[in-house]
Amino acid sequence: MKKRSFLEADYSSGSDTNSNSGCESSSSSPAACFSGPFSAAFSTQPRSRRKAKKNATDDGELLLAKEMGELSMQERETVYEDIHGVSKEVSESTELIKSSLEQFEAELVGIRKKHGYDKAIFVNPKYVRDERFRLMFLRADNFNVAKSARRIINHFDEKYKLFGYNRIGKRIRWDDLDEDDRHSVNTGATQLFTKDKTGRGLFFNVYAHRRDKSAIHHLRAMWYTFMTAVQDDQQIQRKGIVLVAYTIGATIKEFFRNTGMTRQQDFEKVLPFRVCAIHVCFGD
Repeated sequence: MKKRSFLEADYSSGSDTNSNSGCESSSSSPAACFSGPFSAAFSTQPRSRRKAKKNATDDGELLLAKEMGELSMQERETVYEDIHGVSKEVSESTELIKSSLEQFEAELVGIRKKHGYDKAIFVNPKYVRDERFRLMFLRADNFNVAKSARRIINHFDEKYKLFGYNRIGKRIRWDDLDEDDRHSVNTGATQLFTKDKTGRGLFFNVYAHRRDKSAIHHLRAMWYTFMTAVQDDQQIQRKGIVLVAYTIGATIKEFFRNTGMTRQQDFEKVLPFRVCAIHVCFGD
């Protein structure tokens, strides 16, 4: 019998959970969510570090206020609708899907620098050109063809860095992970908990559970976790996801430990889903 991880299961039967309870919430702007982990991590640190935490938090709030102030009324309304799960879903007519896929291909042809994408096409063109696969990227950017094309190019560039040439043109499964990758997955540090009442995927990042040997294993585990959950779930593809950063019980060392933080944040730009909101849970 083929061994599978607990992630390769049907999540559609999960109980409904309201993702707005018990956390500080924000849009997916890094400035909006970065203060939460600092609030938890620095709470037990010496005074100089608590002061640094306060300054970082204040700077983040000022930056968020500045960014929100630069948005139009319609853009701000869109942000708040995304946070609360009431944004309007794109009506996917047959005509829209057909025309978007055609424009998507034309957009890709017009982009010269796409090394990872070209490697994947050479290895397995059927996988890369599969309409169901491409639709995930279109849905992630609400059928904005230019943004979706850039996302799929970034996707294969990052996949090549993480998994190499031999695995770039295929779906990453449990057998494609090494022992340390699997250990990172099974810690449950990053997992799909359930869906909220609107159908969005509810992903938890539990910092106290981080037990990775290096950043590369954490990043591969995150890739596997997200892609396994999203690829076969059209509701999550259409509705998007909510991230919950659970920092309670984590020390500053655990928060920053081998995170590969920059590349972890870049996952929002390379994986085929839309981050609707980030909720940060931290102690008093």
